[in-house]
Amino acid sequence: MKENRGFVAYRLPNEKHHHFCSISTIITRDSDFNFSDFQFMFAPFDKSVNPAFLFKFSSIEIDGRIPNVNLDNGVLDGASKDAYIETCQKLIDHITTEKVSKVILSRTHCIAYSDIDLNSIFESMKLKYPNAFVYLLHHPDIGTWAAATPELLLSKKDHHVSTVALAGTRKYNPIYTEPWGDKEVEEHKYIETYVNESLDRLNLKYTKSETSTIRAGKVEHIESKYKITDPENQFIELIDKLHPGPAISGYPPREAIDIIKNIESDDRKYYCGYLGPIDINDLSMLYVNLRCMEIFSNGYKIYIGGGITKDSVAEDEWNETILKSETMSDILLSVNHEDHK
Repeated sequence: MKENRGFVAYRLPNEKHHHFCSISTIITRDSDFNFSDFQFMFAPFDKSVNPAFLFKFSSIEIDGRIPNVNLDNGVLDGASKDAYIETCQKLIDHITTEKVSKVILSRTHCIAYSDIDLNSIFESMKLKYPNAFVYLLHHPDIGTWAAATPELLLSKKDHHVSTVALAGTRKYNPIYTEPWGDKEVEEHKYIETYVNESLDRLNLKYTKSETSTIRAGKVEHIESKYKITDPENQFIELIDKLHPGPAISGYPPREAIDIIKNIESDDRKYYCGYLGPIDINDLSMLYVNLRCMEIFSNGYKIYIGGGITKDSVAEDEWNETILKSETMSDILLSVNHEDHK
């Protein structure tokens, strides 16, 4: 455990106000700790590669302004379209012949820019994505990250625990809602199966809602909600059982993760990890770190991905990542436009 500096600003879905939290203490999650002694968790996609952190706050200010800080200089080298499509096609061919049904393939999209205003970015995310969990985090041991994520990993309020199965992506149409395609429905079934099996292994009782369509910016997804009967002291075990699940790795997850390690050129770092407040006013809300970006002094690195199956078309998968990248790139365009009026 060590004293350090940094901050987290976050806004829960459908709330008007945000919390600005000054970090006083940080430990890695592999240390001995009492969960209730900390107030925020920030975990990577792969804990064998990057550490998971727990934070304690020295202060929590409602609607506090985010200061401008010294940012690291970044290497902005996202994958080209040709390179992505080539990798994606190899993956499709591999899935067709191997015992894996789905693999999440990710990439980065980089935007060079030098006039960074963190507070404007955060305020724009809050305004544009009221239904998302929005955050901006800065810490010298981690860097600077921001996201507007739609996906709940796990929530706990008193003795009530919830999670979701979220999958499938298509462009939001405000005029007409058509039925979901077979590929997206199948992707969602993978997630439900995994959540069901994870809860059953822990002998937890639960109820599951019917599927519905939810909007997340310019895209929408298939979602089903789970309510879990009081898991007593199994909350940490439940986190580790659900993450990294098939929505961010593939199905089966273990085999998919092995493939990801071999084919992805970029380290995901905290993309597809999870984060959120823990034990603040008896509330813990952990979200999957999707629609996220890393912020540098010289620009932005946006992390995006999609589920690849044997029925995928590489060009279509590229277009889906473009659509998903607009969650963050639209924020940056609006902020930069306002700065130069």
